[in-house]
Amino acid sequence: MWSSCEAVGTDARLRRVRTCAAKRAARDARRPDAFWSARITCAGIPLRPGIGHLFGSGDRRRAGLCWPAWPPATADEALVRRQAFAGLLWSKQLYCYNVARWLDGDPAQPAPPAQRLTGRNSRWRTFNASDIMSMPDKWEYPWFAAWDLAFHCIALAHVDPALAKYQLILLCREWFQNPDGALPAYEWDFGDVNPPVQAWAALEVFAILLSGAPGAQRLLLSLAGPARLERLLAWLFDEGEFLSPHGLRALSAWHRDNPAEFAVEGISASVDYEPAESTTAMFGGNSNWRGPVWFPLNYLMLSTLQRYYQFFGDEVTVEYPARSGQQLTLDQVRRDLSDRLISIFTRGPDGRRPCFGGTELLQNDPAWRDNLVFSEYFHGDNGAAIGAAHQTGWTGLIADVIRRRHGEVRSVSDVIQLMGKEGE
Repeated sequence: MWSSCEAVGTDARLRRVRTCAAKRAARDARRPDAFWSARITCAGIPLRPGIGHLFGSGDRRRAGLCWPAWPPATADEALVRRQAFAGLLWSKQLYCYNVARWLDGDPAQPAPPAQRLTGRNSRWRTFNASDIMSMPDKWEYPWFAAWDLAFHCIALAHVDPALAKYQLILLCREWFQNPDGALPAYEWDFGDVNPPVQAWAALEVFAILLSGAPGAQRLLLSLAGPARLERLLAWLFDEGEFLSPHGLRALSAWHRDNPAEFAVEGISASVDYEPAESTTAMFGGNSNWRGPVWFPLNYLMLSTLQRYYQFFGDEVTVEYPARSGQQLTLDQVRRDLSDRLISIFTRGPDGRRPCFGGTELLQNDPAWRDNLVFSEYFHGDNGAAIGAAHQTGWTGLIADVIRRRHGEVRSVSDVIQLMGKEGE
């Protein structure tokens, strides 16, 4: 039960809250959690009696709080995994947006500008959200994005499966989904077109949560047979093209010196390889898909390689990296690509974490070097963290990648076969 001194909104009551909190801090001065109690009550926030120890014992409890007893990865990988999951859980917040009220304005108040009725989200009058949601980044992107959310849910399923399922269902509820069946894309334009990843994410979450033995029979539905697949992968796995030391680039590095140029009706445009921040104002200038390493695309590639391997097995091999003379199975390629993504966050032989780039404070200071920030995307050449941060969001997929790298998560193909066996 909260103290009767709890604030209810007025300045006078808030002052009383602070007075009561200070008295409580003095009374508890000899308790082990006194430091944390004092830090919080100094901000004027009362603690429920008996919960202060949850703050003071955080260092002792964090390794066991919420984390199942998973088979061990390396110590550094376990650190990355734990912090990625923690960042995802921290990124939840209330999202409240009543489109009809935003369009029409508040009763007895001046009407909003007339152009609002034909502007952004004006065709989504039925949208009325007041729900806890997983945000891409509570600081820079404190709103949901359907494309991002699908990837969040895959990682969340490992530590909070109820929340993962709730997020996927929420987008299809009547207060989110448009009457014409469209799912809202993101706040700045619900009507934008997103890749249809929600159904795929629902299947992945289902596979993570299902238990049982893998199946044996395989069925492959693909637009690329073995010959075409080999040609495609030759480009992707070329270190002068898409394959970087830390994952697949979003655009081939070949375009660094060979930009793609277009000319239509007197208008010229070009696209070149940009491994770091965008050099143009396109899409606000802070979201660059023309070179860096992005986790959602790499994760989709890992899933694709796994499905191909489960069908072809060891019969199909590819040269990896391209022109290396080394033939690997698609599973071996998947494992190496996973290792490249994991290496963004783990210490290399030189003791440095690529994600920290040239920031020496983060690389060397004992107070910082093991505290990771999961950024929006990563430098296409050296793996340095770039873009929005702390955007655990879809970069939190690294926790899932680590678990799969150690064989701890069943594939969708295995789950489908398992369901078939159980139905026999």
